[in-house]
Amino acid sequence: MEYLVLKPGELRGFLQNSKKKLTFTWDEFARFLGVNRSMIFFYLQEKSKFPLSHYEFICKKLNVSPIKFNTVNITNKLKKVQFPEQSEQLAEFLGIMAGDGHLGRPAYEISIALDKNSDKDYVYHVSALLEDIFKTKPSIYHQNNITRVKIYSKELFNFLHLSLGMISGNKMNKLRIPSFILSNRLFLAAFLRGVFDTDGSFHRHRPTDAAAEITSADARFLQEVTAALLFLGIRATSSGRNVYIYSKEHIHRFFMKIRPSNPKHQAKYAYYCTHGKVPLKNAI
Repeated sequence: MEYLVLKPGELRGFLQNSKKKLTFTWDEFARFLGVNRSMIFFYLQEKSKFPLSHYEFICKKLNVSPIKFNTVNITNKLKKVQFPEQSEQLAEFLGIMAGDGHLGRPAYEISIALDKNSDKDYVYHVSALLEDIFKTKPSIYHQNNITRVKIYSKELFNFLHLSLGMISGNKMNKLRIPSFILSNRLFLAAFLRGVFDTDGSFHRHRPTDAAAEITSADARFLQEVTAALLFLGIRATSSGRNVYIYSKEHIHRFFMKIRPSNPKHQAKYAYYCTHGKVPLKNAI
């Protein structure tokens, strides 16, 4: 991928002027470029190189001719990938993407954002899963309290977006469980595993009671998740932005059928099975 070589202050000035002319907020500017809001501020602080494709994309939107800047080609960003067959692993990956994933354009970025502390062990599972599915090793970046697992690939982006129907950019109110997953119980359990590992929690409901919970701002997607759990024989209820499982029997059924991959969930469930309650945060 080609990146601009700029003098100090040039990128910041270009972005600020472009934002003003486009009458965007920084959030809108980030969605326009297909990146996270935090990435915009890395660009503004000139801590990250700015892709030539981003620059040309903005110039096209502004209807101006791009200035010819020097560029540097960083070839290790773009990776050849293998397109997978339908499988439990692919279903789990799609669940992860529904939770904390992002497809970004024009950089053709596939990115998963995880908590740097609570998900520090889960990062290795996600990285290994992507490498096993797509036969390419993802890059791992640490930014403040976030760890990002990324692959840059136009071919993979198009496969996920065009062939599998994944949403590019803002996912709000657009999430759905893919049809090939809905018709297969094993795939459905794997998809829910990915969702729970990224957007789920296992916590105390009362001193001796527990709750498994999945959170999403997408109401229709939560309805699909609730229906999927019921289809797998797991009783769940939804309220607002959350789906809850309260019954001890169905909590055990959930962990046996969904089999979470995130070590923080595994450790809490093991403690729950031994002690009859979910541990406090500092107990494990």
